[in-house]
Amino acid sequence: MSDDETHRRAVRRSSDKILEAVDDLRAAERRKRQLQMSSPEFHELADEVKRKADAVWREAAMEAVEGDALTTTSSITTEEVPPDKDV
Repeated sequence: MSDDETHRRAVRRSSDKILEAVDDLRAAERRKRQLQMSSPEFHELADEVKRKADAVWREAAMEAVEGDALTTTSSITTEEVPPDKDV
């Protein structure tokens, strides 16, 4: 496998993780919106939302590093890169 192929697969893997993490983040934020503001449960969920949002930012940074490491412009999209079987 070429270096670019390795980086393309890493971009796809990060992209898949970001989409999943954003779904989880959205679900947690929707649950938080149903709680009384400033209740202990609200603050616990707010902390969870922050952790999930931070995880999205970290994965996006990793995706950017892998994308920047590509040495050639590809004729395929991220969606066309085969996904990992375990994601």
